[in-house]
Amino acid sequence: MLQSGIELQVVPRDTAYDCTYLSNPSPTANTDTYWGEIVSSSSRVHALLAGVQRYTDEQWRVEASALDPNGRGLPDLAAVIAVIAPSICQKRTAYMSVGTQSEQCGTTAFYPLTDQPAIAVHPVGCRVTVLTGLDSEIYIQLLRDMVESYR
Repeated sequence: MLQSGIELQVVPRDTAYDCTYLSNPSPTANTDTYWGEIVSSSSRVHALLAGVQRYTDEQWRVEASALDPNGRGLPDLAAVIAVIAPSICQKRTAYMSVGTQSEQCGTTAFYPLTDQPAIAVHPVGCRVTVLTGLDSEIYIQLLRDMVESYR
């Protein structure tokens, strides 16, 4: 449980949101997949959901979604969730790439990162897919601030 009021609860995969890339992983990927429903104490944030797929002990692939009570996407909050999810799962690894994904869960486009932390967000959708493992303390604080702003 993070002090920000965001909690990661592991749930059976068939009860969680699914996506093509998790159903059809890379042949080189370790297919261990961890789904978690991230629940906020903020009444303004309706649902947050993350899927974490382990490629190797050093590489994780993450998807996160955030919706307000009216079902509108909160892409900035989803992006932060995606970035910190590996650390929530006690995995802090080297980041590799970041990309955005359509609201319909279409093809994910990945882009190489510079040496600077980066978050890419679809201008309309609410889901973000990230391969990351940056130290998460700054993102946890940012997440805390964002959740508070939606109250």
